[in-house]
Amino acid sequence: MRYPWNLALDWQENLYVTDRHNHRVQKFARGSKIGVTIAGNSNGVSGSDTSSFSQCTGIVVDEHENIYVSDYNHRVMFWSRGSTSGVIVAGNGTAMKENNTLNTPHGLQYDSSTGTLYIADAFNHRIMHYLPGATSGTQIAGGSTAGLTYTQLYHIWGFHLDTITNSLIIGNAFGRNVVRWRFGDSNWTSMAGILGVQSMTSTTFNEPCDITLDPMGNMYVADIHANRIQFFWVGESNGTTILGVTGQNGPSANLLYKPGSLILDNQLNIYVVDWYNHRVQKFLRY
Repeated sequence: MRYPWNLALDWQENLYVTDRHNHRVQKFARGSKIGVTIAGNSNGVSGSDTSSFSQCTGIVVDEHENIYVSDYNHRVMFWSRGSTSGVIVAGNGTAMKENNTLNTPHGLQYDSSTGTLYIADAFNHRIMHYLPGATSGTQIAGGSTAGLTYTQLYHIWGFHLDTITNSLIIGNAFGRNVVRWRFGDSNWTSMAGILGVQSMTSTTFNEPCDITLDPMGNMYVADIHANRIQFFWVGESNGTTILGVTGQNGPSANLLYKPGSLILDNQLNIYVVDWYNHRVQKFLRY
């Protein structure tokens, strides 16, 4: 892999990785270290047609093992299982801020109960919501511009769909905090980090990039440029570094180098995309 970015697991715990700078999606059968290209060009060539990607970023897998993938062509593609090409389901290939366009989308979330797709429209500093079959979306989080207020977001690489609380848990990357944005609200509430403060303490972030929750509501955050994964007990804003060493990078098993994404399996083992080490690390349950 070359600078992998995002990852997903299906119900059989097969692993899917966006191999970003190889412009393809790799699938790894459970327990295997050998991947198979299931979307994009296996030779790593980029493109803008419906069988290619340019720097694929976000990925989610639905209950039928179909995948949704975002890329730097300012779109989200749907690839049915076993297909050799995809279908554009969001964006039109042009970086704009209309309801039917995107600007460098990254993280994706999918609600299998409704078929709704949620998109981190990163450079538009918003999250879009697409209903099944819709040709345009609805902005459900973020303001009209980037900013450091309670009604704005500032670059979103990853987020978590929390259906229990009807909200999104968002890595407000350049805002340097993690926030909760409830459906229907016009502003966020802070969960961790200090707005606008870039640091690497137990209560601050360098750049929170991706988030997930476990079934108990505890939170895991990939703090990408601090080279660490932070753990927060439910309701707490003081975190603990559980993976990596704060401020240090390296290729050894206990270090990370720009962790960009993370996911939990059914046993609460953690998978981390170790971006600059060109690998995915699996860590046993914390």
